[in-house]
Amino acid sequence: MMLKLRRTILKLGSVCMLLLCVLAYSSHVSAYINTEPTYSNVEHIEAYDVDIDIQSDGRLIIVEKIDYDFAQLQRHGIRRWIPLRFKDASKTLDMDMTDIAVSIDGGSKVPFTQTLKDGIRELKIGNPDKTITGKHTYEIRYNIAGGMRYFNDHDELYWDVIGQNWEVPIVSAAAHIRYPNRVDTQLVEGECFTGVENTTQKECGVVVNGDQVDIKASRILQTAEGMTIVVGLPAGSVAKLLPKEYVPFFSTPFGKFLTILLLVVAGIAAVVWYVVYPAWIIIRWYRYGRDPDVGVDPTAYFDGPSVRAAHLSPAETGGLIDEKVDRRDLFGALIDLARRGYVNIEEREKKDFFLTNMSSTAKGKKLKDFEQELMSVFFEKGNEVRMKDIKDIAPKLAAIEQKIYARLMKYELFVKDPQKCAIFM
Repeated sequence: MMLKLRRTILKLGSVCMLLLCVLAYSSHVSAYINTEPTYSNVEHIEAYDVDIDIQSDGRLIIVEKIDYDFAQLQRHGIRRWIPLRFKDASKTLDMDMTDIAVSIDGGSKVPFTQTLKDGIRELKIGNPDKTITGKHTYEIRYNIAGGMRYFNDHDELYWDVIGQNWEVPIVSAAAHIRYPNRVDTQLVEGECFTGVENTTQKECGVVVNGDQVDIKASRILQTAEGMTIVVGLPAGSVAKLLPKEYVPFFSTPFGKFLTILLLVVAGIAAVVWYVVYPAWIIIRWYRYGRDPDVGVDPTAYFDGPSVRAAHLSPAETGGLIDEKVDRRDLFGALIDLARRGYVNIEEREKKDFFLTNMSSTAKGKKLKDFEQELMSVFFEKGNEVRMKDIKDIAPKLAAIEQKIYARLMKYELFVKDPQKCAIFM
């Protein structure tokens, strides 16, 4: 009896342990499933499948099938970038892309535009005047010439089946490469790379099956991640259809000639602008821009009205014109003395004049009596005087004015003193 009870307890314990293990495993599986990313409510690519048919003439016929989910967003369509330029040793080569056709949701044509810049063909797919949302399937067809690479021991297809320009995650990515039937399957090799540009990661599977190589990414491709495939065939499997060599314009014969011409013109222009033109300006200035050499500095001469074989001075002329001798006439006499070399007038600061007595070196005519007195008044304290320092000379200037009146009366230009009666003869 006790033995049976013990066996029963052991059996129940085993069952309990099994149940606990099952529950623990289920919890682990549930937790693992819940950690898998979900894209049901965000924009993403559900599946990206590419079919590549390698033709015996070397052309590639490519069909891309893209299951795109816009989720709740309103979009005009998608964009696809296809690089057509690559470097091979020292050369830059361009592939040719033709026969482009795009359809949506099983065959309906969809408008698209294409641009080629720096060797990248951009396809803008969709109606710019209409938006779509939810899930849609795009099919892009095109032919490539020059897409195969040729080596001594094998022919090779190296192709970015999914570029790194996509801004949305790609849940499933696969490529199917078919080649001519006459190729020995045993000699076909395949390889793939997943991730960002120039990646060396190989998170993908390759299966060679008959006349086809199937390649599939083993994980979700995130934003800016793509997949590159390499398929090697026996040498001579396809005809050699080589890409065109890309030669920049300025590397062509005409471009080189134009470059040399531009450099020569630029060099000539630089020499003319920085050497010839400045020299020409100097020569022009030397020949035409300088004042002519007239020897002795020119002097302005003034001759007043003639009276008894003599000429009236500026002060006398001023008194004759308005029948009045004033301070303006006396300063006119001072300026005339400077003109004749008896006085030097110098403005050393703005409106700050200095007078210098130059009578010792002057070679003009003999001074008249009122001119001599005017010199005495201004240079009473020395041969150099500052105009601002000359003060209290009004009575002396008035006496000089009287002498000018007397000279006018002596010349019989007035019958009476003009200060009392301005009767002009």
